[in-house]
Amino acid sequence: MVVKHWMIALPVWRKRCEQSVVWLNGHKGEVKNGNKSFQDFKIYKDSQQQIIGIVHIPNRNPDTFGKDIQRMTELNLTFTEVDALSEFTLMPHQRLRTVRRDIYEQLNNITFLATVKVSHEQA
Repeated sequence: MVVKHWMIALPVWRKRCEQSVVWLNGHKGEVKNGNKSFQDFKIYKDSQQQIIGIVHIPNRNPDTFGKDIQRMTELNLTFTEVDALSEFTLMPHQRLRTVRRDIYEQLNNITFLATVKVSHEQA
């Protein structure tokens, strides 16, 4: 699946952003064009200097993970807020913790400019 409307905004984005993280959401299928992965797209290759990381959100079971994420977003809740609510039972809590852990692990492996500045200030 390729979402083409974001390609229109990317030239403007490249001029304004010093660094960015690309989120590849597999909800509707793998982000690709034919046999080309996102990393093979021209827009990725042209923007590589500004892309400091890619977060992959895999397509999970829509009947379980999908419904839990949908409910969380429809209620405009964060992962932390969901943890505090008893309306979410044990399994939805666990599935959402799995999603959060997977995303946070990927984000923790990306060196953000703000992270580098803080590290240098503390040294």
